[in-house]
Amino acid sequence: MTKLDKDDLKILSLIVEDARASLSKIAKQAKLSREVTYYRLRKMERSLISSYQARIDLSMTHQEINTLLLNINMADRDKTIKQLTQLPNVHWIGSILGKHNYAVTFSCDGRLNEFLDLLFHSFPNQIVEYAIGRHLNEYKDSFSGIFNNNKIITSSTGHQRVIIDQTDTAIITALAENARQNNSEIGARYKMTREAIRTRIKKIEDAGLIINYRTIIKPQELDLLSYVLLIRCATTGETSSPICNFLSEHTSTSYVCSL
Repeated sequence: MTKLDKDDLKILSLIVEDARASLSKIAKQAKLSREVTYYRLRKMERSLISSYQARIDLSMTHQEINTLLLNINMADRDKTIKQLTQLPNVHWIGSILGKHNYAVTFSCDGRLNEFLDLLFHSFPNQIVEYAIGRHLNEYKDSFSGIFNNNKIITSSTGHQRVIIDQTDTAIITALAENARQNNSEIGARYKMTREAIRTRIKKIEDAGLIINYRTIIKPQELDLLSYVLLIRCATTGETSSPICNFLSEHTSTSYVCSL
């Protein structure tokens, strides 16, 4: 477990949903020197912070987003996760306890049967049970509540799909790998000027494709346990909004959506 003091928590609260904030901005808002802020960030990166990622609005690049719950009869967890990551358009994988042992978020854009065929081919006679839900509305996607700053951040709904070129895709990939890279570093990687990268990123942000930049932490280092709670409601559609809004307001929830 990582021990944090009030200054560490202040820094984390500032960057948890704004990972691309400059060191000077973080230091000013935390009321610390730039040198102290840099030292504390590097210390937390060695234990608590696993990465910095651009959060992409998948609803603007894919027709549908789904969550798949799986019960896979396979002892080798690492091998199972590796095989799941090789499936097309998989965005998130989690190992869970209970009726199912894996949760997978993916997009298939109308080709669900093809995805399932590939899934069962990858795990022959090993899938005991599965359930699929399509994401309808997103109500919250934010880890800020952990640090007593409960921002309600969501993907857009009803926006037209965005077409991006290979250069935009490369820049988004770089920001998804490490959102704290500066424009010069990204430019050097793709042989572009710092200003060209800045202009491209601003265009992508203005289009709403990048929602924000998230600091990914290891919950176990804060002695936190993560749970996936599935609630079957008697109501459907818009009538489920009060329940989802209620859950979103709790600082202990990080993601809320209707399926």
